[in-house]
Amino acid sequence: MRREWAQLLLVLLPILRPLRVFRSMRALRSLRALAVLGKVGDEIKAGLKRRGLDRVLGLLAVVVVASALLGWAAERREKGPIQDLGDALWWAISTATTVGYGDKYPVTVLGRVLAVLLMLLGVAVFGLVTASVAAEFVKSDEKKAAEATPADKMDEVLARLADIEAKVDDRPARKRSR
Repeated sequence: MRREWAQLLLVLLPILRPLRVFRSMRALRSLRALAVLGKVGDEIKAGLKRRGLDRVLGLLAVVVVASALLGWAAERREKGPIQDLGDALWWAISTATTVGYGDKYPVTVLGRVLAVLLMLLGVAVFGLVTASVAAEFVKSDEKKAAEATPADKMDEVLARLADIEAKVDDRPARKRSR
């Protein structure tokens, strides 16, 4: 009763029951936040698809799962830290993402070859993603610059010129005479 005192008041005092709507408003705010996250997710998916990264990430997922299966098959008979499929999947994901915690690692030659391939693939894929994000920023800046009118550009030049003149006028007198 101590924790739910507000609920108790609503039950005992029927006049306060309309206040229950505030609980619903809190839920609506949560739903709005989920809707915003959904829109962000849609934008990310569209950006990945536009650059062809959806296929690259899909290929990475297939390679990680295949490497986990092959690694598990190679490592399960050994006395190493990869003993079950869950361990192998954890190892493959942490290796491909270049995190490599070191808690799970292969001890067989096949496992180590797979690890090298996963590392190289992980670095390449995350390099592609980083380059794609940077390209989106550059594209956005170029779009803004292209949308600027000649009058906007002239205003910017004049503002810069005024800043330069103000700095020149603020110099000490003996430096101006040179």
